Amino acid sequence: MSDAYTVDAVAHLYSYVHAVPEATVREAAHLRVEAMRLSDAWVAAGCSWTDPNLMVERRTLIASCAALRAAVDEQGLSANRPVS
Repeated sequence: MSDAYTVDAVAHLYSYVHAVPEATVREAAHLRVEAMRLSDAWVAAGCSWTDPNLMVERRTLIASCAALRAAVDEQGLSANRPVS
């Protein structure tokens, strides 16, 4: 499976879950897929807690969450969604 396919799938999921256009969550999806790739590489390398890529993965996940939050807030829909 290619990263482009995975980005499309994650963007579609985010779009559906948050009721926003896919284009608005595409950057968040791209960052999330990059974090997945980094996580897979960390696991393949042996899961060392001292691996510097672990911090890169963390920062990428945080950036993904921030981008998703910004995209949803930009659409003005986050206040209309019930919290579950």
